[in-house]
Amino acid sequence: MKNKILPLNFFKQLILIGFIFLSIINSAYSQTKTASAPSLTKDNIETFLDSIITDLMKEQNVPGCGIAIVKDSSIFFSKGYGYADLENKKPFDPDKTLFRTASVCKVVVATVLMQLKEKNLIDLNEDVNKYLKKFKIKDKFGKPITAANLLTHTPGFDDFYIGKSSRSEKDAMPLGEFLKKHLPERIVPPGEVFIYSNLGMALAAFLVEEITGKDFEQYAIENLFLPLDMNKSSFRVKDKYRDDIYKGYVYLNGKQNEFSFDFINDYPAGQMLTTINEFSNFMIMHLNEGLFNGKQILDSLYVDEMQSVRFIHHPKLHSAFGYGFQIDEYQGKKMLSHGGGYPGILTLLRLYPQLNLGVFIAMNGYNSSLNAIVLDEIMNRYFPYTAPQSLVKYPLTELPFYDKDVDKFVGSYRFTRYSHNEIANIGLLLGMLGTELTIWKNDEGMLMMYDLNNKARRLIQVEPLLFQSIDDDYCIKFREDENGNITHLFTDGVTSLERTPLVYTINFQRTVFAIVTIVFVLISLSGLVKSIIRKLKKSKNNKSNMFKLAEKSSNIYLIYVLLFGLAMNVFLNPLEQMVGFPYGMPWYFYLFQLMPFVFIALTVLFVIKFFAEIKNKTTLKFSIYFNVLFMIVCFTTIWFMNTWNLIGFKF
Repeated sequence: MKNKILPLNFFKQLILIGFIFLSIINSAYSQTKTASAPSLTKDNIETFLDSIITDLMKEQNVPGCGIAIVKDSSIFFSKGYGYADLENKKPFDPDKTLFRTASVCKVVVATVLMQLKEKNLIDLNEDVNKYLKKFKIKDKFGKPITAANLLTHTPGFDDFYIGKSSRSEKDAMPLGEFLKKHLPERIVPPGEVFIYSNLGMALAAFLVEEITGKDFEQYAIENLFLPLDMNKSSFRVKDKYRDDIYKGYVYLNGKQNEFSFDFINDYPAGQMLTTINEFSNFMIMHLNEGLFNGKQILDSLYVDEMQSVRFIHHPKLHSAFGYGFQIDEYQGKKMLSHGGGYPGILTLLRLYPQLNLGVFIAMNGYNSSLNAIVLDEIMNRYFPYTAPQSLVKYPLTELPFYDKDVDKFVGSYRFTRYSHNEIANIGLLLGMLGTELTIWKNDEGMLMMYDLNNKARRLIQVEPLLFQSIDDDYCIKFREDENGNITHLFTDGVTSLERTPLVYTINFQRTVFAIVTIVFVLISLSGLVKSIIRKLKKSKNNKSNMFKLAEKSSNIYLIYVLLFGLAMNVFLNPLEQMVGFPYGMPWYFYLFQLMPFVFIALTVLFVIKFFAEIKNKTTLKFSIYFNVLFMIVCFTTIWFMNTWNLIGFKF
């Protein structure tokens, strides 16, 4: 009997052990919704959103917003909150209010390009010059720019701000004419560095015009909007819907300031007008493999191509980019997203294809995090995520062998999205845009950086140019040129920073500005005091010719700084400063920009006179020291002004 019973018990024990083992594995690695999470229903989502959105709008001074949730090929929920027009008390209506999607419409541009690819009208990997007729992109770096580069923000263009918008529709430039005049310089080879580019995406839209012979907006309406029943949607203002356009607001100085609706010259990159409900149809199409109401808007093959990784700086970094979409993960599942912002409007799109869920939110406010908070709260409530227990424990105590010779990586790195060649880059110095990240080395030969919580993170090199944190699951990647010089730092799959030499860092440049300004102030005050004393004593002017020249140079510099500062902080509309002189430089800046030339001329004259006096042996020893110091300050000032594109008319 025992011989018969033992195998049976043994078999039962194996089943029990297996069941326990599978339960443990499932508990450790499951990324599904927890039992305590409520089911997503139309009733409870409205109650939930009402409870958080209204409070957030009050806290963050948001006049109005609209939200849409699509699920299982239909609009699951949509609602407007607050006002689309404060003055006239117009409610934010998800079916009626037209709002600017801002940069979210870059996904629309990418979709239209994929429609062209489906029709074999474009090869995304061909040189775009093959399709351009109105102008050509100059050869550089020995690599052509492709449409794939444009759709992944990797053409290597510099950024551009000045004159990109018009106050009225009649003043807006045709897309091709605008691009021909304002296409930025190429600053890195294509396909290597992610640099977010509005003009790059606008150029992608212009390819549609060059290939089809149709205006981009018209092509998008005929081939995308109308098939998606997006009848009110457009990239330009339609007269019959003009009164339905939102009014945008920026909360400043304790009140809501209206930002007048303007017209973006690179309009495909950010000016699409739509309603919450109409844009929901676009989300449904993308979640449904290109199908909408029985119509195949885009073949599923090309939808999948858009939603797959098309660019990442390194596979071990977080985040990637498809065609138009940023790609991340939530619960181990793909999350597609894109955000948009312009003074008076903020938008955010997130799609979860494996959950067949999409969320879109738009608000007519600014300087607010409401969009991201609301979308995060929805997912946290209805699809809560408990990360699987990692097999790796941080911080690492047993470290693999790593290269401690990491000096070449140490330094400052600046986010790449700013205008390198326009006067608008002065915004970096003024703290209006861009930030810098410092990488240093500890005594153990590890690279160090601060995380988002300002806590120091230690990193070791695990592959050439790739560093892994020993304190958390995080990697960074460096880029080097053909000479082995470090040029860029990538902190995640689509974030890039450029190596910034010490003398060009913001803090160093501000120090230079402070020192030269103090010197010029002292010289100017000294000259003023001497003049007052001379008048009081009724004595002759005993200033040397060299000092008089130094005084004139100092005064010119100080007047220029004063006028520039007044123009930036008093004369200019603070709302317009947010987008960097969108309507071009005011006329008086052309006058201001003559002053650096006067300063340079006075510096050259000072140098000539100095050497003339040296030759004639008429300069006293003390004067030599003063004159040499003054020349050093003047040349430093010229270098400083050139660094910030303040010499000439770089706008």
